[in-house]
Amino acid sequence: MAAYLTRSNLMNRENLSNHTRFTLSPPFLKWDRVLVGVYASTAEKVEVLQKDLHSGSKQRTIVNRYLSYLLFGLIISISPDMQAQDLSRENEIMRSDLFREKFHLFTDRNIYAVNEKIFFRAFNLSESRLKQTNWSKILYVELISESNTAIARGKYELNTKGTGGYLNIPPSAATGLYSIRAYTKWMRNYPPVGYFHKTVAILNPDRSGMNNLRMSTGEEFSSDMKNMENSRNLVQCNTDKSIYNKRGKIHLAISVPEKNNTSPDGYCVTVVKKGYYDTTIPELIFPSFNDADLPEKIHYYPETRGLSLSGRVTSNDGDKPFAYSQVHLTLLGNVPDYYGFQTDKTGGFRISLPYYKSVEDILFCVENKAERMVNFSLDSEYSTDFIKQPEQFSDKQAINKKTVEEIMFNAKVVNIFNPTPTSNDSVEILDTSNQYFYGSPELRFKTADYILLSTLEEFFFELVHNVIVIKEKDKHYLYLTRDHSDLYLYIPLILLDYVPVFDIDKILHLSPEKITSIDIVNSLYIRGNMHYGGIINIISSRGDRAGVDLPRNSFFFSFKTCESQQRITFPDYDKDPGDARIPDYRNCLFWAPNIPVGAGDTISLDFFSSDLQGDYMVIVRGITDDGQVMHGECSFTVK
Repeated sequence: MAAYLTRSNLMNRENLSNHTRFTLSPPFLKWDRVLVGVYASTAEKVEVLQKDLHSGSKQRTIVNRYLSYLLFGLIISISPDMQAQDLSRENEIMRSDLFREKFHLFTDRNIYAVNEKIFFRAFNLSESRLKQTNWSKILYVELISESNTAIARGKYELNTKGTGGYLNIPPSAATGLYSIRAYTKWMRNYPPVGYFHKTVAILNPDRSGMNNLRMSTGEEFSSDMKNMENSRNLVQCNTDKSIYNKRGKIHLAISVPEKNNTSPDGYCVTVVKKGYYDTTIPELIFPSFNDADLPEKIHYYPETRGLSLSGRVTSNDGDKPFAYSQVHLTLLGNVPDYYGFQTDKTGGFRISLPYYKSVEDILFCVENKAERMVNFSLDSEYSTDFIKQPEQFSDKQAINKKTVEEIMFNAKVVNIFNPTPTSNDSVEILDTSNQYFYGSPELRFKTADYILLSTLEEFFFELVHNVIVIKEKDKHYLYLTRDHSDLYLYIPLILLDYVPVFDIDKILHLSPEKITSIDIVNSLYIRGNMHYGGIINIISSRGDRAGVDLPRNSFFFSFKTCESQQRITFPDYDKDPGDARIPDYRNCLFWAPNIPVGAGDTISLDFFSSDLQGDYMVIVRGITDDGQVMHGECSFTVK
């Protein structure tokens, strides 16, 4: 493309009276019920099959494989347009423990200052057969204030082991207690007490609220992970020395005795000063919900293929569903893409958007022959259901005053001298190997390779012999020709800068000078439930649709996809001694979210101390298959 397709390019014209900007609306879409007749007794089948797991390994493998197929079959049977034959079948799924996802997050510490990062590692504790199906591929993580306002949030790609990343604490955050909560879209069918919740303290010396903290002047708190996390002290860790100099190299060994259980999804390791992981901060513990709290039908479907968008199209003169209408979605930017889909009988839709890691400008176009104005709304990206947040510190929950002052001072120093502690290498890499959603076109015509003609209509007639222009009742239509009769059964998909063209007369008069290329897919094309008699994709020279107005009922909005996080790096003073005049005041000395250690194995890690003197603690954590926390801890001193 000669120019990027952007919102500003498309909107830089006078006549936009039929185009609407809108914001995300609260969730209101209620999908039709899921057809699960084939899986009517899923829960009972699982209970019976689980009894066979105590048999030989070969039979156990067969049972696990069968259950994976069973769950996969349920995934592909989910369709918003299918009517359930029996509501009790869907109700049965909601009440089965097999389909309840569970996650647990560990953080590098639980006391932070503004502008810092909250490093976390999420473990997937769902039933093993549910994990194997990749039931959900997106985890939503939020930092929630006492008033249930999200001050930081993100979407992270999940695999069977979980995920990891960080949240950036904004400088505007007030001092106080906050909750980190994590959930999937599927978990939004259940009460929010089923989400993961963890309490952290955030400090901001420049905002009011410091008086909310109860501070003690006693000694710093020591770690007591056993009491706080109900863990098993089965991980052994030790450093090569007990005392180190500033910026000294620390050698850490981590091992799990052969006789002990292990954490199959790895361990996370954090190194912080004593007192930075404060056990007096209350953990959120919620009672399990009962079946009476569950909805009778599914509102949110698992994101089995990545991020999804859902919403509803209704008529402009009321809330009447705009059923079975064709909706076209264009992702703008340097790697544009196109999706076409059809609404269901309620006017609802659901679409997956995999592979994207950024904030995307998206254009929706609703096609209707009557050209009636429609209303377009999206479901909320994040959950709007909350639990009661923790109260602020009591007298018994006092943070050491020296620790508070030190954390805030260190964070300010780091922000001044080292504002970018991450590398430029992104962990998440956008797959741009296929720039065009239809792959390689069968024909591509670059207008600069041919003699200049007056209009596109003339260009098609003289040069693009596979495209014919037909005029019926004072309107023009484009069709593709080939020795395939099925091409004539469907109209072609005609795009101008990846945006659909419904009125062909608006483009036939364009000068080829405004066009860079024309791609032709001269065969039947099927995308989702949309069928096209080929594709004609016209690319303008400036990415502005060559000045052609957007279709009627076009809607812009911005959608944040998965977090494109930077790779976390820590100083290596062997490779780069750095400038001794620049202070190293890291509050988190070291963090490793995923360290594999098997039973009987020992692994080694190296990191460096900072310029901060004091006592440090190393905390190693993992989770066994049965949900028990594996924990190890050791300490050292920097002088």
